[in-house]
Amino acid sequence: MKRADYDFLPLSSKISNTVIKSQINKILSKGKQLIDHFFVENSPNSQMTDAENSSHVLNSTTSQLPEKLLENASWLKKVDQVLTQKITTSNFDVEELAAEMHITRQYLNTRIKHLTGQTAVQYVQMARLKTAQSLLITQTVSSVQEAAETVGFRDVKYFSQLYKKNFGVLPSTHLRE
Repeated sequence: MKRADYDFLPLSSKISNTVIKSQINKILSKGKQLIDHFFVENSPNSQMTDAENSSHVLNSTTSQLPEKLLENASWLKKVDQVLTQKITTSNFDVEELAAEMHITRQYLNTRIKHLTGQTAVQYVQMARLKTAQSLLITQTVSSVQEAAETVGFRDVKYFSQLYKKNFGVLPSTHLRE
């Protein structure tokens, strides 16, 4: 919406940026106070550094996580293990991942979408890209084409576009380092 589109609105219906920013700051401040109160102040090691504090908060919250959340994390870890094992198989796809997990493709997609916010295809694609990134950084492969083909991309140009979109650099950058 352009400014001209809402200039005719009465002043009372316009919300200023400062009001929005102050509301956001209040919410963030309250959240920080709650974290400090429940996790940091009650910690037996309240004299820890920020890094130690973060680690302690993470460990203490992990132990308090509901069983369902731990089950979901365990399930995603299993998905990642299957991906790690099968990602270099030339025709590996979401159908095969679902078969390896002993569930339907639809259920796999629903569960991954619920847990990660990505579709199963996007999740597998990101796993492929991360594997390719690892291959390129460690210089296990000698070309971008080899990296793309190793992780299941047939089109090197498409692979390069996705790689740049997700990691901010061209894949060939790692080969020159």
